[in-house]
Amino acid sequence: MKKKTNSSPPVLPNANGLFQVPRLDEMILTTLRMERLNELIACNNTSPLWTQYKLTPDLQDRLRNIYMPVVAKYLGQLIGRDGKQNEAEALIKVNPALLLARVEIETHSKGLKPNDKPVVLEGTAFQLAARVTEDDKMAAMIAKYLDEYYPYVDADHPGEKLKQDQDWLAANAANETKREQQDIAALDKMFNAIQNADDKVCERVLNEEETIIADDKEAEPLLKALNDFRNYLIPKEVVTGKQFNIQLLIQAFQFYDKNYETFGGFNSPKNNLCWRKVIGFMQRFLPAHYAQAFAQGTYYIVVNGEEVCRRFDFRYGDGSYFPLDSDPNFRMGYNCGMAGGSGFVGGRRVGLFDGFKDCWTMRLESLCQAKTVALQGIMQQPCNQSQSKRLVM
Repeated sequence: MKKKTNSSPPVLPNANGLFQVPRLDEMILTTLRMERLNELIACNNTSPLWTQYKLTPDLQDRLRNIYMPVVAKYLGQLIGRDGKQNEAEALIKVNPALLLARVEIETHSKGLKPNDKPVVLEGTAFQLAARVTEDDKMAAMIAKYLDEYYPYVDADHPGEKLKQDQDWLAANAANETKREQQDIAALDKMFNAIQNADDKVCERVLNEEETIIADDKEAEPLLKALNDFRNYLIPKEVVTGKQFNIQLLIQAFQFYDKNYETFGGFNSPKNNLCWRKVIGFMQRFLPAHYAQAFAQGTYYIVVNGEEVCRRFDFRYGDGSYFPLDSDPNFRMGYNCGMAGGSGFVGGRRVGLFDGFKDCWTMRLESLCQAKTVALQGIMQQPCNQSQSKRLVM
């Protein structure tokens, strides 16, 4: 966290030209130099931060009440937006009570338009990891602390891990089942539109979508189908269910492989349209840990057994998966899709780089299946009650 160089908080004019009182949390950040974050949120009255400023117990409690939501949101960002497991664990170690907070966080995912807002996720730290983004490694780390500090006691007190998961299922499971069916229907409609269009139309939508006018009877129907699909994928409200249905991307890869030859083979308008504007657009909405896996290369994770590096930088060459559109020449969903580990590809066969058909699809399926099994194990694994450190709140 960047250090504040001024000893007093800035006072900014409001819309009426009058000066406004700075927010209390901003004053705290400035006065107490909140880069010493761990000292503040540690429930430890002997912390150098407390003794240095001679804070009374009452003021300590007030500061925690003000700043803890800020820290909880920061933890949510580390988990749901950035996929930074080590940094998230460092915060949880200092104060496991952060795991009880429910937060809203912005992600890196968004549409292509300049006014498209980032996708916003909501949940507890565990819900964000285990259910919303389906990050099995992150969820296992968080579950360890939930089982340690908020363990199962009896049927009436099932522990915080089970409680949070049951709360999520009750609120979202039915909607997710419905959404999966809607996802398939939307994808089928999109690919059918490409299948029924001729190559000339696909070429125009691929390269000239901004110039196609509404009464263009030749190209407008395909462009409308594309924009309808894009609009469908963009969440219209805060996401409490899954951030993205990864099975939808797997099905898109499968369709791409299945129709590769009939769509004209290498560098054909239909295949390029599928890869760049359909698959590429879907990839804009991947959770952080899947984006990290693509940037690293799924081959190295699934075949070579590497751990996910928790970075968005591409394994080969320059650039990164997130933030989106950092290079205006390569925009996922507009003029390219994501090729695992090697950066952006304008339009290629999924298996071209590896010498056999469907390899990327199979690797993504394997990665997804492994995560599903791991997440199921996390929920079924009982905590070690003999070593629990139950917190009294």
